[in-house]
Amino acid sequence: MKLTTTIFSILALVLITGTASAGLIGGAIQDLDAELGVSVTGTDVTAWANQGTAGDDMATTNGTPQLLPGATPTGKAAIGLTNDRLNGDDIAAFDALLQGSGYTWFIVTKSHGVNAGGANGKNNLMGDLNIGSGWLGLTAGINGNETPYGINRPTGSDQRLTAATAINDDSWHVLAFRLAAGTTGTEQADIYVDSATADVTGSVGSIAGATESGALAVGAERAGGSEYVDADIARILIYDSPLSDVDLAENIEHLTNTYIVPEPGSFMLLCLGALGMIGLIRRKK
Repeated sequence: MKLTTTIFSILALVLITGTASAGLIGGAIQDLDAELGVSVTGTDVTAWANQGTAGDDMATTNGTPQLLPGATPTGKAAIGLTNDRLNGDDIAAFDALLQGSGYTWFIVTKSHGVNAGGANGKNNLMGDLNIGSGWLGLTAGINGNETPYGINRPTGSDQRLTAATAINDDSWHVLAFRLAAGTTGTEQADIYVDSATADVTGSVGSIAGATESGALAVGAERAGGSEYVDADIARILIYDSPLSDVDLAENIEHLTNTYIVPEPGSFMLLCLGALGMIGLIRRKK
């Protein structure tokens, strides 16, 4: 009787504390999930297949990225990167992002400090800069003080937005960056760290006709160079539009629950399972 009462009490608590969060918003053109599409030799990652709609598959071109099973606090896999790079080969896959469509990206990552190869603020999680076109493209990275940033380069100069919050606590974080649609060159951009409230808001614009970004690289800012990151990455998502506040918040919540902190409802269901086992043991006695 006491056990039954306890179970019903916990069921009520599940309903009060939370239900499952909404899933990810569909339509990501690039979706790199360390749980899916990863090819390895031993633990060395040789390729990482895109699960998105129109992006690019990645293949290791430098170093030996490592598959890290169970790396996140919720037991999800990640790719460990130190002086490593995976490259795509479609140099046109992300051109529209510079031409005014706006875009949103998300990265679930754990930084291990600034890589020696990432000096002078070039410690990059991903990027598609094209050296042949004056370095046009986008970049996501971590500054020397471990504040994350997003860069949009529709011309030959950086348009960088840097977060105020550092991620130097050896913990997992959900980063996001959103650029509004438009071609005035002064479109609003927001960068987020573990929250659907913008950490910093600024202006990082696009221009019509900027069509020559490079192929996507993960672990660096471009296909060449040596500006490597020292970090683990569990998920990368790129959308070719600025997500709404509601959609952006849903993605951040879902990514946080999936990779970092289990939602209360899931935790309580685990407790119910444990109680059920206790009940079976008691009956056998």
